[in-house]
Amino acid sequence: HGHTYAILFLCQVVGQLPTPQREEQLRKVIRSGVDLILSCQTVEGGWGYEPTDPLDEASLTVCCLQSLRAAKDSGFAVPAEPISRAVRYLQKCCTKDGSFRYSLTRSTGRTSFEITAASLSTLNAAGEFALEERARGMEYLRRSIESAERGRKGAFKAARNFPFYGNFYAGQVLQQSRGPVWKRWSESVWPTILELQKDVGSWESRFGDEYGTAMALLILELPLGYLPLYDR
Repeated sequence: HGHTYAILFLCQVVGQLPTPQREEQLRKVIRSGVDLILSCQTVEGGWGYEPTDPLDEASLTVCCLQSLRAAKDSGFAVPAEPISRAVRYLQKCCTKDGSFRYSLTRSTGRTSFEITAASLSTLNAAGEFALEERARGMEYLRRSIESAERGRKGAFKAARNFPFYGNFYAGQVLQQSRGPVWKRWSESVWPTILELQKDVGSWESRFGDEYGTAMALLILELPLGYLPLYDR
């Protein structure tokens, strides 16, 4: 996860460094990181926790695909075939009810709102807006958000296990699609996030306040369009 998020971040700032020398150095780092990602795709078309891991994991696959998309958008050569294989992998992760599995090779029955939102965001990033699996997944998100609201938990709690992670990706998906679900989600989630902010300005997370604060800000910044990552 850390490697792919680092590449994703660097691709958002490429072209903004103060000197040509630093820009060249940055591009070498990104190229090296992208080549590593391309070299360790699994047989199923996903990625595992380590470069030599033969077992896939969908959240890793999501991260790898988004970092490859960011690199391509930043002018780096990225072959089409690994992208196509990863898209097919995510299609196979989609279940009948629209939720997405965490893996095709371990805990294959495990699905969640969070990984579904992340998978849909990645299909969007790959430009796959017409896939039947995407349509099923979008319907699953809608049902999950409505169910959370009926239970008076609010849309933020549709992501029951990892709320910041789930809403980070759900927000991307819904912002790109707009419509009534986006309106419903944003009117519920943003006030909740603001209420969760601590007096010192941070957001609490079991993974550290730095993580919670970063994710909260990324969710709140969605409609401002600061990052190329959010473009459709």
